[in-house]
Amino acid sequence: MATSLRRPKLRAKTGCLPCRRQRIKCDERTPVCRACYASRVPRDCQWPMDKDLVDRRFRSCKLREAVKAHRHQLVPSLSVVTSQLLLADCVMARKRERDDIEWTLFREFGRRGTSLLLLPHCSSVFYKTWHGAIRGIMVSRKSLSPALMACATSFVSVRGGPPGMCHVSHQYYTDSLASLAGSLCQDSPEKDDDILVTIVLLYAFNIISGSSSWNDQPQHVSAAIKIIISRVLNATSADLSAFLRLALESVLYQVFLLNNGLWSSATSYISLQSLNSEFLVRSEKLLEHPDSMDFALLSLNSPVLGMPLAVMRLATFLGQLCLGRESANIEHLVNLQTEVRAWEDFALQAVEQTNASDTLNRDANCLYAMIASILMQHLIAFGPNAGLPKVSPTDSWQACVALHILSRRAGDHRWSECFIGTWPVYALGYLVSEREDRDIVRRDMQSRRELTGFWIVKRFQEDLERSWAGLEPDSPSASVNYNIPDTRISAPFQPPIPIIAL
Repeated sequence: MATSLRRPKLRAKTGCLPCRRQRIKCDERTPVCRACYASRVPRDCQWPMDKDLVDRRFRSCKLREAVKAHRHQLVPSLSVVTSQLLLADCVMARKRERDDIEWTLFREFGRRGTSLLLLPHCSSVFYKTWHGAIRGIMVSRKSLSPALMACATSFVSVRGGPPGMCHVSHQYYTDSLASLAGSLCQDSPEKDDDILVTIVLLYAFNIISGSSSWNDQPQHVSAAIKIIISRVLNATSADLSAFLRLALESVLYQVFLLNNGLWSSATSYISLQSLNSEFLVRSEKLLEHPDSMDFALLSLNSPVLGMPLAVMRLATFLGQLCLGRESANIEHLVNLQTEVRAWEDFALQAVEQTNASDTLNRDANCLYAMIASILMQHLIAFGPNAGLPKVSPTDSWQACVALHILSRRAGDHRWSECFIGTWPVYALGYLVSEREDRDIVRRDMQSRRELTGFWIVKRFQEDLERSWAGLEPDSPSASVNYNIPDTRISAPFQPPIPIIAL
C-alpha cells in the first residue's frame, strides 16, 4: 500500500551526474566511470540518489493535470463566493419584498379594517389616534409588529384573501405572543402605550379569526384590564385622553362578550377575576355624562361602545339571572325594573330621531334596551333561574320594536358591517318563538357573516342554528309584516301595537 503511493522510479541507471551533464555515454562503471577517469579535465564522478531517479517522461502531462486540477479547485471556490453573494442579495430582496407586503397589508387594514373595529359615527380624533398608535408600532416598535400583522393578515384572509393567508396570520399571532412576553419584562410595562395597543390587537385578532386561539382571550383581556386600572385609578372624565378612552371602551366590550359567552352553554361564559364591580362603576362614571344624556354627544365621544355602559351591564346581568348564573332577591329585581324602564324610555326617544347621523348606534341601543325589557318582564313573572323567555310580536311589544328595527335594516350594509348590533341580534334570536321571526334574525346574522367574515359572528350564528334545530316545529300563528321598501331611509318610529310600560 505504501509503495503504490510513491512516485514511479526509473528501472535502470542513466549514468553518473557528470556524464549526464556533458550528455555523453556513461559505461556506468563504479566507483568511477571510464569517461570521468579518462577525461583531460578532472571530474568528480558522482552518482544520482534515489530521489533523482524519477521518471520524468510524462512530467509535462502531469504538470498540465496539476494545473487543471488547481483550476478546478479555484472554480468551485469562485462559484461558492458567487452563490453566497446571490444568496445575500436574495435575502435582502426577500426582506424588502416582505416589508413591502407588510406595509401593503398595514395600509389595507388601516383603510378598511379600522371601520370594523371602531364605530363609524365617533369623532375623527379616535380614528387618528388609532392610526397613529398602530403606525407607531409599525415604524418604531418592529418587535411588537407581529400582532398588527396578525390582525392585518387575518382581516385579508376572512375578506377573501389567498387560502394560505390564514396560516400566515396564525404564525404572526404565535410570534406576537413571544415578542409581547419579552416586552413585558421591561420596567413599568403598564406605562407603555405600545404594549397596550399590542394587547388590543391580540384580542381583536381573536374576534376576527379566533377559532383556534379563543381560549387565549381571557388572558389578553385580563392583562389589558390590569394596565387600564393602573391608569384610571385616580383619573377623572376630563383626564381621559382619546387613546385611553378608546382602550377602556375596547376592553369593556371584550369583557361584555366574555361575560355573556353563549346562551346555549352553562360553561361558555367567563367571569374575569381581575374585574371587580368597583372598576365597572368607575368606568361608567368616566365614560358617561350625567349632566347631559344627549345621545348625539354620547355617540361622538364613544369609539367602541356607542351607548351607555349601563344598558349593556343590565342586559348581561338580566340574562345571567334567567340562566341561573347569578342570583337576586325580589327587592333587587324591583330596583332593576326601575332602571330598565328608565333606559327603555331613553332608547325609544333616541330611536325616534330617524334623521340623526348616528342611527346605527341608536338602533343598537334600542335593541339592547328591548332585550333587557323582555328579560326583566320574564324575571318579574317567573323569578331567576327560570330559563330564557320565548316571545312573539303578538304578545310582546318589545319583540315587535326589535324585529321592526331588523326589518328596516335589511339590506343595509352599514348596519351589517357594524359590530355594535351583533350581540343584540344574537340574543333576540334566542328570545323569539316564531319561525318567521327567527328567519328575520337569520338573515341579519347571515348578512353580517358574509360582509365581515368575522369568526365571532360565525360563532354566534352557529350557536343560534344549533338552538333552533332543537326546537319543535312552530304551530301556525299570526305573523307580522316588517318589510319596508326602502332600507336606506329610516321611517318614523311607529310601533304596530301600542307601547305599554311594565
